[in-house]
Amino acid sequence: MDEEATKHLYSALDVAGYNYYEDKYETLHALHPERVLLGTETRGDRIVDTMRFAKEHPYLIGDFIWTLQDHLGECNTCNERYGKLPEDDRPKNLRGKDYPWLLNHGGVVDLLGKPLPAIHRYELAWGGHGLWLAAQVPVHDGVVPTYTSYLWTDTIESWSFDGCEGKPTWIDVYTDAAEAEVFVNGSSLGRTPVVDFFAKFPAAYEAGEVLAVGYDADGHELYRNTLATARSETILTAVPNKKKLIADGEDFSFIDIAVTDRQGIVKTWPERVISIQVDGAGTLAGFGSANPVNAERFDQNHHTTYQGRLQAVIRSARTAGNVRVMLSAEGLEPVTITIPVKEAAHE
Repeated sequence: MDEEATKHLYSALDVAGYNYYEDKYETLHALHPERVLLGTETRGDRIVDTMRFAKEHPYLIGDFIWTLQDHLGECNTCNERYGKLPEDDRPKNLRGKDYPWLLNHGGVVDLLGKPLPAIHRYELAWGGHGLWLAAQVPVHDGVVPTYTSYLWTDTIESWSFDGCEGKPTWIDVYTDAAEAEVFVNGSSLGRTPVVDFFAKFPAAYEAGEVLAVGYDADGHELYRNTLATARSETILTAVPNKKKLIADGEDFSFIDIAVTDRQGIVKTWPERVISIQVDGAGTLAGFGSANPVNAERFDQNHHTTYQGRLQAVIRSARTAGNVRVMLSAEGLEPVTITIPVKEAAHE
């Protein structure tokens, strides 16, 4: 455990940090009962066990998960496979992740800043309460993928998969309830115990509504939550995080773009190519998706949605005015948003 290399350093610290030492905390405590321990980098798929251990052992004060948000590069750590891994001499976490793999794919917040369903397991492990549900995009014949590390599910918070009627899928439930039951359009898929804040149900995709109900140990209802299929009309939506910019050439607006119905429910499947044009007092700094396997560039004026979403980043000009952002896709009504760019206030 690198004891010789670290004993003098750690003796001078108030808190001793360790990366991926979850299975060695007890041994470390036995050697150094005076030492306060912290997991400075740990695997997200072990969050429940880690937090349970921390609650039972006060000398472990918590941990930092790798990783909260997905990021470019380090594609070797989180391998999601439907079927067998390629047979070669590389470690398992490297197989099948050649170009165009682009992202780490291990975060519980995607590259665009959107929390993923798995983040709810973190919330529950940290002492939160509630119930959430998610479903697998039904294009994998109901296969549950295998993972080499960090991940445990491929489901998303959606029940809008056009063209996938009748295809097998999985529905995940995250809750601190003792049992969970799932209904698809009123028909129960069964009731099952919840283990480590998680339950999984096989299903066939059927447009409509999915209802999940959580029960306590005595069978009383605690929670319910739903996912609904988007309605037939399809539109583009664009929501900037800043509605005005400063004319200093260094201010940015992140525009969340989605394919939705009129009620704002995202149509996560099938994907569409969106085009963007920017003119006036600003420029396009980047345009892309959270797709982990992606050969498209981030500096072009068109990109394919991933699970119905994209993001555009607009940089302000150094002169005041308005920046216009125009979005279009085949078969959809174009959308234009205008963001004022103001001169910076001088004190």
